[in-house]
Amino acid sequence: MITSDTTRNLHTKFSNLSAEADLVTDRNLQDLLLFAIDNPEIIDFDGEYLTFPKADSPLHRIAIERILGAENLPTLWAIIIPAGVIFVDKHTGRTAISFVD
Repeated sequence: MITSDTTRNLHTKFSNLSAEADLVTDRNLQDLLLFAIDNPEIIDFDGEYLTFPKADSPLHRIAIERILGAENLPTLWAIIIPAGVIFVDKHTGRTAISFVD
């Protein structure tokens, strides 16, 4: 279960990285991008944007440069953005957004 503490901890972990942090390796995007390439019905990656085909929200598409980091959880991908965390179910593609206080 995702709690507000989980969201806050994930956001803190990635928002404190230096500006020089590598987008792919330091921010854990390599595994997320590989997942997206293998599972375009869940997360689609076009080289510049991640799109969530099954999301029914304004945040159904996000530029890679806006992502602070990604965390591979057992059944979800946590995609950390400046305002909070987008959780994407690895099996269904459903998304949930948790904003940081």
